Amino acid sequence: MNLGRMRAIAFKEATHIRRDPFTLIMAIIMPVFLVVLFGLALDLDVKNIKIGIDDRDQSYSSRRLISLFHESRSFIIAKQGHWSDAEREIRDENISAILVIPHDFEKKIKKGEAPLIQFVADGSDNAILGPALSYLYGIQLQMRQQLIETSFQPKVKIETRYLYNGELKSSYFIVPGLMSVVLAIVSILLTALTISREWENGSMELLLSTPTNPLELILGKILPYSIIGMLAVLLVYLTARLGFDIPFRGNHLFFLLACFLFLTAYLAQGTVISIVARSQAVAMQMAMVSGFLPTMLLSGFIFSISSMPPFFQYFTMILPARWFLQIVRTLFLKEAGFMEIWSPLLALLLINLVLVNVARKKFKRTLE
Repeated sequence: MNLGRMRAIAFKEATHIRRDPFTLIMAIIMPVFLVVLFGLALDLDVKNIKIGIDDRDQSYSSRRLISLFHESRSFIIAKQGHWSDAEREIRDENISAILVIPHDFEKKIKKGEAPLIQFVADGSDNAILGPALSYLYGIQLQMRQQLIETSFQPKVKIETRYLYNGELKSSYFIVPGLMSVVLAIVSILLTALTISREWENGSMELLLSTPTNPLELILGKILPYSIIGMLAVLLVYLTARLGFDIPFRGNHLFFLLACFLFLTAYLAQGTVISIVARSQAVAMQMAMVSGFLPTMLLSGFIFSISSMPPFFQYFTMILPARWFLQIVRTLFLKEAGFMEIWSPLLALLLINLVLVNVARKKFKRTLE
């Protein structure tokens, strides 16, 4: 491999990038914009769940229970009335659940009994139902402490303590994940669209007509975008630290190494797509199918990998975003060293080598 030819190809690509403001905007500004946009918009904490109240007791105790829902920031009492009215409200999606307080609610409390309260929820929206039930359990504990007097004192008390994210802030979980998703999408689109545009313009055939090692061509193409991608990483990192106040407890050198391996893997994948597609329209579709959707849905950003069927748990191992996401969340939130991230780093390196080799073979066949 001739380093001089590779450097010349990289210089040519850098010149194209300087003359194309759209590429620079997509590579540098777009990742920051998307992280800020989705970081502010996405929130795993479900709030303001609209519920209806059917108070059949109309007593001091029932009103005290209703006040617990008023005091909670998780629920909004949107309607109080009869069961039939509230049920229609659920059908019309005006409320998400109904709380039915029985007519003997206070009477049972005075007898020292635990009254049965009915909570009817809309099961068609699991995103709201799961958090609503957990919030309901917290209100149930408050109700027992404030309304129901009992002589039973449990001898075992469970105290919960959350490590690495004591306040359970959603941004601590979402923003590092967004970093991996956004950088993956932008990286794969950069090479897939820009190189496929050269096929359409005819400049790629001119380049291939000269004696060139396929590896020189691939590395020369990837190198300028890797540098731009690392600049985007720096801006996204500063956005996460300064804009969202996300802590970073790991090693910055390991972080930079992981970012470089991650970016070059997706740049190589975009190169493979551009060789196969040779048109921007087809390259865009292939990038969305092979890059965007798997990165969003199968990397562990939205859905837990451990909850997936066994086949897909193994399938996600070929996705660079899965390993990079694991590294980023570990380095941001945990004071981890090399021993905690060596396996995902090795996986990124192997995926990188495989994708670069695939791109090299594709270019070689094209040259032949």
